[in-house]
Amino acid sequence: MDHDFGTEASIAELEMREWLDSLSYVYEHSGPERVHYLLDQLLDHARQRGVRIPSGISTPYINTIPASGEPPYPGSRDLERQIRNIIRWNAMVMVEEAIVERAQEVLGIDAEKVNPAMF
Repeated sequence: MDHDFGTEASIAELEMREWLDSLSYVYEHSGPERVHYLLDQLLDHARQRGVRIPSGISTPYINTIPASGEPPYPGSRDLERQIRNIIRWNAMVMVEEAIVERAQEVLGIDAEKVNPAMF
């Protein structure tokens, strides 16, 4: 007699139900730490067999202060933006000066004739 144990979908549902029931049993009898341990072991086991699993990196931090309850920004955003722009400008000028200085040393070119865009 040929037995039809169900479609692939019903087998997948049964399999999922067994896994979830087992996980619930472990949770109820051994607690969340044991569930965490078992899941870590399962993930390691799967990775060792080449299963690609997203990292799912997250932290347990949850912001408990609603945005409306946060204090106002303590500084001036405009002033800080201007300071960042000045720092970037200063860095660019320092790089340009270093290029000109290096060109003078290596190539013996006069400072007035060096165009940093050439490099």
